[in-house]
Amino acid sequence: MPNLTSLTSRYGLSVPLVLPPMLGASGGKLAGAVSRAGGLGFVAWSPGPAAALSSELALARQIAGPSASLGVGVQLWQLDARGQEGLDVFSTIAAATDVRSLWLFAGDWKRWVEKLRGLERQAGLGEAAAKDIWLQVGSVAEAKEALESKLIDVLVVQGSEAGGHGLIASTPLNSLLSQIISLNRSSSSPIPIVAAGGLMNGFDLAHVLSLGAAGGAMGTRFLMTTQSKFPLAKKSMVANAREGREGHNATERSVAWDRLAGAQWPQEYDGRALVNRSPSLYAALTHKNDDFDELKRDYAQAVAEEDYSFVSVYAGVGAGLIRKEENAEYVVREVQQQLESSLAASSYSDRR
Repeated sequence: MPNLTSLTSRYGLSVPLVLPPMLGASGGKLAGAVSRAGGLGFVAWSPGPAAALSSELALARQIAGPSASLGVGVQLWQLDARGQEGLDVFSTIAAATDVRSLWLFAGDWKRWVEKLRGLERQAGLGEAAAKDIWLQVGSVAEAKEALESKLIDVLVVQGSEAGGHGLIASTPLNSLLSQIISLNRSSSSPIPIVAAGGLMNGFDLAHVLSLGAAGGAMGTRFLMTTQSKFPLAKKSMVANAREGREGHNATERSVAWDRLAGAQWPQEYDGRALVNRSPSLYAALTHKNDDFDELKRDYAQAVAEEDYSFVSVYAGVGAGLIRKEENAEYVVREVQQQLESSLAASSYSDRR
């Protein structure tokens, strides 16, 4: 399916399937496996030294092979928070010539794009070696700003169904994606759109392609792979989640986990995780204007004890649909087969 969409053509993919850079899950082993199987894998920078990221990127390349496309992703607020270490990491990314794509999220992306281009010029890298910029957005306003800037190569549209962090004011993927695709098509320079949020199989991927997306990102599905860094205890929690059981949702969105952990996420973001005690306890204290210090100490103890009835287990609305670990390459192949079957039945034609 190399010419199915603008995404598969641009990156030489067998299937327009993307592994997003998930902190604590998307390491070199997982990204490399996804890319080797024909998708596009992104390594997530886990806050730490540049040397650690270089090792993960080298592992991804070793597994993916010499010609497969790979990417790296960063949370921009984390780069800012780490000062010189963040700058060192970003310089390492700029100099990584075998990583084509850089996924940016949650921060002053225009400033960092400008910094990237400056670092590439200093390194003597020509235009052909410049990184493609992928920007994750969660609103029409963010998408409009990105499209008008002409600085972005791929736009990732994240709906509220997604696990992990996103805009508090985000909306469900279908509505958001349709609006942004319409905006993109009216642009003088339309770019590939990648849909994210609740996608779990090739049929979901076929649906977003039918809306006009050029590809789809699957987070929760790849959390549950053998190559994922996601801890086994958390995988078990996700596998045993029951969306809709007894009228309850398996996941919810809240700022509680970040507030209790002391994570300094920008105030416009919250996170979707498995339902547990933290949000209700946090809400009760907020209502009473009580001090959070004791609850924060309890949360820190729960982290040390891996008590996931209290600690966050970030996952999307697909939690519980995958009951066991799978090999990431098998996931890519299965998604491709399901997508081909769905497209054949619907007489799909590329409109991206």
